[in-house]
Amino acid sequence: MGIEGRAVLMLAWGYSQAEIAVAVGKGARVDNALRGPGRRPPGRGPKDSFGKTSGGGMVKMKGIIFSVLKEYAGNRHGDGGREAFRRATGLTAPLATSDYPDEKVAAAVGALAELSGKKPEEVLADFGRYFVAESPLIQKTYAAYFKNARDARDFLLKMDSVHVQTTKALPGAAPPRFEYEDRGGELVVVYRSERKLCLLLKGLIEGIGLWYNGRPLSWHEEACMLGGAKACRVAVRF
Repeated sequence: MGIEGRAVLMLAWGYSQAEIAVAVGKGARVDNALRGPGRRPPGRGPKDSFGKTSGGGMVKMKGIIFSVLKEYAGNRHGDGGREAFRRATGLTAPLATSDYPDEKVAAAVGALAELSGKKPEEVLADFGRYFVAESPLIQKTYAAYFKNARDARDFLLKMDSVHVQTTKALPGAAPPRFEYEDRGGELVVVYRSERKLCLLLKGLIEGIGLWYNGRPLSWHEEACMLGGAKACRVAVRF
C-alpha cells in the first residue's frame, strides 16, 4: 500500500494530519489523500481520534487482538503474512495478556493490504469475519460464550456483556460498548468506541452469521461515527 493508502487508513481512524505525516514520512505529501469527497477534517475534538482518550493519551489494545491478527496473517498469507505482521508491528509473539499501542493494528492492516492487493478496509472487514468464524484461538479461548448463545441474534445481544466481563479484570481496558433496538425481524446494533473500528464490527456481524448459520448476516448502516455520528447504528437482518 502506498503513502496515500496509508494516509487514508489513518484518516479514517481519526489521526491528525501532523500525526499522519510523521507516520508515513516527514517528507510525504498527504494533502491529496486527506482531501476527498465527503472527508471531514481530522482532529476535531477528543472523540474524533482513534486510539486516544479524551485526555489525549494513547489507548492501548489488549494482546488477544494482536495474537489473532498474527494468526489471521498466517492463515491468509502463510509465512509471508506472518513476516508482514512482524515487520509492521515489531511483534514476533504477541502475548494475549499484554497491552500494545493501537497504531500497530493500523500498521499491520496496512501491511496485509499491501501484501494482498486489497484495500485496508477490506482487510479489516475480512479480519472481523475471521475473528468470529474461523479463529482457532478465539474459539478455544471463548468457547463458553459461543456455546451459551442460542443463535446469531443471541450472540449479538450478549456482545456488550461479554466485552465487559472479559475485560473487567484487565487494567486499562477500553472495550467497545453496545446497545440494541429490537425491531422484530431486524436488530439495530448501536456501537460506541473511541477506536471507531466500524469496519471491523461489520465483519464481526457477518462472521457471527457464518458461524451460526453458515452464511453472513445481512446488514445496512443507518449512522456511522466516521461520518460524524455519536454512535454507529447497524441494522442486522436474520
